[in-house]
Amino acid sequence: MRTIKTLTIVMLLIMITATASCSEKDIAADYEAIKLELENESESETKEPSEEAEQKWTIYAEASDGMLHKIRLQGLQQKLISSNDQTVQIENGEIYYLERESLYRSGFDGKNLTKLSNAVILSFKIYDGWIYYTDISNAEYQIYKMKLDGSATQRISKDECMLISIVDSYIYYYQVVNSRYGIGMLCRMRIDGTGGMRLCEDIIEMSPLSVHIEKGWCYYCSFSDDRKLYKVKVNGMQRKNISEDSVAHFKVFDGAIYYKKAFDTILVKVEAEGNQQETMLEEGIVDFYVMGDQLYYISNYDARDLDSSYKLYKTGLGGKKKMKLCDDSMTSFIVAGEWICFLGVDDNKIYKIKMDGTAREEISPHSQ
Repeated sequence: MRTIKTLTIVMLLIMITATASCSEKDIAADYEAIKLELENESESETKEPSEEAEQKWTIYAEASDGMLHKIRLQGLQQKLISSNDQTVQIENGEIYYLERESLYRSGFDGKNLTKLSNAVILSFKIYDGWIYYTDISNAEYQIYKMKLDGSATQRISKDECMLISIVDSYIYYYQVVNSRYGIGMLCRMRIDGTGGMRLCEDIIEMSPLSVHIEKGWCYYCSFSDDRKLYKVKVNGMQRKNISEDSVAHFKVFDGAIYYKKAFDTILVKVEAEGNQQETMLEEGIVDFYVMGDQLYYISNYDARDLDSSYKLYKTGLGGKKKMKLCDDSMTSFIVAGEWICFLGVDDNKIYKIKMDGTAREEISPHSQ
């Protein structure tokens, strides 16, 4: 327990140092901040799991997809709950998060927990002192905004739509085509709800991971074109196909796009212009993360051999010097600073290891 408590203090100091020079607007986007909430250690060892205990033992960290995730230890059964920056955000030293489609705010110590709205909320983004969110209370997708304390609620959208992101005072959203099948069209409007425009005619699966906005471009998988990868300018111009492959999911790192083929587990890298495409790995990719010149990934290359399947590896981006980081089996992982956190599928415990595979340590205080 002392080791965990020491780590908590160290990571909180890292978070404070990383955000001290940021403005209030920048803090919301600073997902390198790391939060480990570890309270009531002595009580947790003697008491039975309770609803109160489920509100504790949470890690907020930068995730393997570059977004903010959370891990929650629920009683004696640890569960890895991965989310994106539409369900957890940090603003002005407080945590805003969705739990069962309700929006809450709390301090880093877990105190002052406040439910901000009775609306049924699917996603949200904090921008310039306001919370923008997708409200599905009336069985329709609508975008609203409210102040950080939950007051002054205002409707922003006119059509049925779902919030994706907010960049440079523009709201990017899906115009709902069919809510039952979860498909829509990529659009944007000004922050006040005016000037709505469709960026392309493609049908897109309404998932936060289906669209990535970076440096004036929107990258997306076209549901209407067999999930092929496209990009379009944020003003709707210069739509371009990037790859002919059907894509399961993709991530953008340092100007390059990495994607896993649909109905396959091959990892491919392609430049943003669509040229210089290369196959990175053919080892049954489950999840992956790129840092510098290193690729971290989970492989299920041989599902019949449990000793070699669903293991975490790292290799150079050229596919050289492959190294297995640990013997635990897992299906996803989270990068938190210099640590990798993961849920071991064999014993349902949460562990952390360093990026080189050393210093493996259990961080599940309720494990048995």
